[in-house]
Amino acid sequence: MATLFAPRLAEHFGWPTTFGIAMLPIALVLVVLLAGVGVCVALVGTMPTVSVAVGPLFLAMALLGMGNGAVFQLVPQRFPERMGLETDVVGAAGGLGGFMLPSVLGAIRDYTGSYAPGLFGCAAVFLCGLILLLELGARWSQRWDVAAAQRAGIYSYRASLAGVDDESPA
Repeated sequence: MATLFAPRLAEHFGWPTTFGIAMLPIALVLVVLLAGVGVCVALVGTMPTVSVAVGPLFLAMALLGMGNGAVFQLVPQRFPERMGLETDVVGAAGGLGGFMLPSVLGAIRDYTGSYAPGLFGCAAVFLCGLILLLELGARWSQRWDVAAAQRAGIYSYRASLAGVDDESPA
């Protein structure tokens, strides 16, 4: 359901020029979404009762849907000349993840008797993705063409920490 609203939300919160006012960079939105999914999955990993786990699981799925929409809007901003190819690569990666995750979680449950280690592993993967995205944003803001970086709303945590706008390439 969140996938239906994700493109509109990502556009609203992601592009600096969407409504002619400063908005959150799309990469920052993805950072917040990854952090939220990681926290939700870690909460479910504590193995609460089903009635308690439904809320964080629902929120995690909504955040993943919004992240999906944000990624599919970010890719054409960076690669306008290869939009079809890049969109196919992102879609294929999502399909692979959708196939592998249930298999891996099932194998972990068979081996350990609990889903908790697998869920904590997923939370750790989301944390690694968060760190990677923060670092890539800092590098992309320096290496990408200025127009592409502005269109994509690249977020550089280094510039935020320094209090300096780091939109120009080094």
